[in-house]
Amino acid sequence: MQNLLNQDKGVSLYIWCLVVYIFFIHIESISVLESFGTVAKLLAIGVAVLAAISIMVNRQIIVVGKAELLLVTFFLWCCATVWWSVDENAAMERLLSVFMLVFFTILAGFRGFNEREIKVLIQATYYSGSALALYILTLGEAFHEQVNRISLSGTDPNHLSGCLLLAVAIGLSGVFENSGKSIATRLVYFATLGMIVGAIVMTGSRGGFLGLFILVLAYFVFTQRYVWVIGLTVTFVCILLLLWQDPTSRFSGEMALNSGGAGRVDIWKVGLKVLEENWFIGGGLANFNELYTLSALQTSTGFAVGVHRAPHNTIIGMTSEVGIIGLALFIGSIYCLIQRYSDFCDNERIVLWSALVGIAISGMFLDMLYMKYLWLVLLLLYGIQRQEILKAETA
Repeated sequence: MQNLLNQDKGVSLYIWCLVVYIFFIHIESISVLESFGTVAKLLAIGVAVLAAISIMVNRQIIVVGKAELLLVTFFLWCCATVWWSVDENAAMERLLSVFMLVFFTILAGFRGFNEREIKVLIQATYYSGSALALYILTLGEAFHEQVNRISLSGTDPNHLSGCLLLAVAIGLSGVFENSGKSIATRLVYFATLGMIVGAIVMTGSRGGFLGLFILVLAYFVFTQRYVWVIGLTVTFVCILLLLWQDPTSRFSGEMALNSGGAGRVDIWKVGLKVLEENWFIGGGLANFNELYTLSALQTSTGFAVGVHRAPHNTIIGMTSEVGIIGLALFIGSIYCLIQRYSDFCDNERIVLWSALVGIAISGMFLDMLYMKYLWLVLLLLYGIQRQEILKAETA
């Protein structure tokens, strides 16, 4: 058992289970495969158990930092909001998901990943992201037909593009980092990166496209490639100018202005009213839809765009549900996580930081708090950060 779980003796069962979990993160949001979401949840439970066993077997000293304390407090605060929620059942159903996401992430962080393991996990993320991109590109028009039936099929192009952002950051590293890579390997990375970027564009997600631009920009800033920053910015502006007058493009100015960002502007108007009424302690975990309905029925704008709508903005949604207290705890944990080893600028950390920035920008246009691909980035960051603590303990 110890040989199977010990992180210092090759790739363990724990890591292979985590690899399979990463694969299911990428495919569970596809409508024809959404039944696999249950498999992803079961895998998360299994991985958490293996992480706990690994910690006990190896008798590692658990150093609890500010990030972990803030995340645990965030979960406890989510529990507290159930008491005053409008729909207690909805809050209780979502509470289990939050529990698994938070403690699954913390356990991974406490266990830590060695250098070999983090490389395996990064590669697994890239391969599964490439497979998802290939699926989107292969379907072509059939994929767009599924997108047009979002309310019936469950396929969400915005979350599909969000799923691919971490893979983009990994692809950038594969292309631009020269250490130990042959020209052929870098060309393969370049080709697959182009495929992933093409898939994001194929989804038609404007939030995903903006997140992609900011991610790439952040990567070049973190790696101090400022010439690329300038070139990328000029290219992005030129693309916008070319598409601005194209009535057939989702990225045209006319479509964006006439649709109000696919109705988001009107939704945000009601969402801000919900936020104003629940900004301090929140209206209850997973209760934004109910709170939105109550506010929408009081305004002609809200009634016009429908009731029981999602926030389409992570900050509005999270603050409305768990208040400024919950938001501060969540953002504070991420800040402490990044700050803890900000002096360590290794390649994997830069990749994860860039992905986190891109996902955060995409989160301004959809609700990401409960999305596994966001928590995957946090999980990998925790695992890397914890490894530094383990090195210090054994020094």
